[in-house]
Amino acid sequence: MVSLKSGKDPISNGILVGIVIILLLFGFGIYTLNIQPKENFSEMVILNSNGIIGNYPSHLVPGENALIYVLVQNHEGMPMLYQIKVILNNNNTNITLYTSYNIVNNNGEWKLPIAFAINSTGTFKLEVMLYYYNLTLQRFIYTNIFNQLVVSVS
Repeated sequence: MVSLKSGKDPISNGILVGIVIILLLFGFGIYTLNIQPKENFSEMVILNSNGIIGNYPSHLVPGENALIYVLVQNHEGMPMLYQIKVILNNNNTNITLYTSYNIVNNNGEWKLPIAFAINSTGTFKLEVMLYYYNLTLQRFIYTNIFNQLVVSVS
């Protein structure tokens, strides 16, 4: 006859080992989610005139109005002062269309409408670049985050 007190019951031992494994996995999960440092980052996307990704204005006639939105999301762990520069260029010209600033709270977002019209014919790049303000250096630093649209005007 097998006694539960003797510790030789294989079912009881299996249940005990299973509970220990589950507790260890749970503890490791808590450690990974809460104690490991999270990477901070900013992100920027371009949205079309309907506020979604895709179907950007890529073929225009001279003087035609176009609209896009720039969406910046802050996941830096603190409020950030951002600067967005929008530059229109082709092989001959380089024109800054917009420079805009905004403070975005952590896990917050900033949606900026960008309206533009191009009066010349040719192929242009609409470049959107993201900067943040560095308090130590007391100046804006380029984040290496950019987007661009190629627009053909004919």
